[in-house]
Amino acid sequence: ATLVLTNANSTGVITATSFVGNLTGTASQVTIANGADNRVLTAASANTINGESGFTFNGSLASIINSSGPTLELTTNTNSADASLRLHEGTTGSTTNGGGMFYSGADNKLHITCGTNLTTKRITITRDVGLIGINTDAPSSAWLDIAADIGTYDHLRLRRISSDSNIASNWSFKPYGGHLYFREGGSTDKI
Repeated sequence: ATLVLTNANSTGVITATSFVGNLTGTASQVTIANGADNRVLTAASANTINGESGFTFNGSLASIINSSGPTLELTTNTNSADASLRLHEGTTGSTTNGGGMFYSGADNKLHITCGTNLTTKRITITRDVGLIGINTDAPSSAWLDIAADIGTYDHLRLRRISSDSNIASNWSFKPYGGHLYFREGGSTDKI
């Protein structure tokens, strides 16, 4: 059965299986502009929602597309907070098995992380001077500060990869016991 009301006034709740028509009077009518499949909706005004053509999400893939270069900006509203990007396995909020990066407002450094605990700092860049630390979150006194707490790895390796053995090169440097060792192509110390 259909009930048609013309110029009806009601105080209280009206329920129905469906309503037809637009809201008028003191109620605001909300419209959606640029609607299309998978577009992310943003508020364009108090009464308009916009489907962003350059920002889509299909349930598993978020895409930001902009011909002048897309930007994903993570901003904190205090100087002492961190802005973080995490890439990891497992459940939401997990900090295991992954990596990422975060800018620390507390110490003014950009940290790149990776490991079984994705908060393990692997590379650090200072904001004010641009010092780079590898395996240290406090680079100092050098533009590139490489720290190691075990002696089994060469600390700095320079390589030229080629199938031609006359061109291929493999040099490494290793500080140990107050000395700097230089190796060429193997584990034999040269200096």
